[in-house]
Amino acid sequence: MKDKEEKRLKEAQDIEKQNKIRGKEDFPKTKRLKTPDGTIVYYWDNKLHNWEGPALIPQGNNKLREYYIYGVKYTQEDWKEAKRSGKGMPWFKDPRQTARSAGYENRILRNNECRKNYTSQGT
Repeated sequence: MKDKEEKRLKEAQDIEKQNKIRGKEDFPKTKRLKTPDGTIVYYWDNKLHNWEGPALIPQGNNKLREYYIYGVKYTQEDWKEAKRSGKGMPWFKDPRQTARSAGYENRILRNNECRKNYTSQGT
């Protein structure tokens, strides 16, 4: 488990170094804020936002949790559906993207194989 965490940390540090060299800003990350009364707030770009779970937990009470994505309030069921469907997610976090590209690559490979077989049989 530690190896995975160390690998992620190293990758994040490498990306930060590259961004500094290229003069680009880091992509903003979701931030966590805990108020003195125990309220836990997750925000991104000054909006309540959290893909991982509730964005607002008033006074640390999980029964009162509220779900937000980019500042829009959702019920727990709607939030789960939005997370599952991937709407609003960046393209690199969309699990369907890798499946589509893999299928596309496989079709190209199969077509090339068929062409090779067809041309070899014709001569």
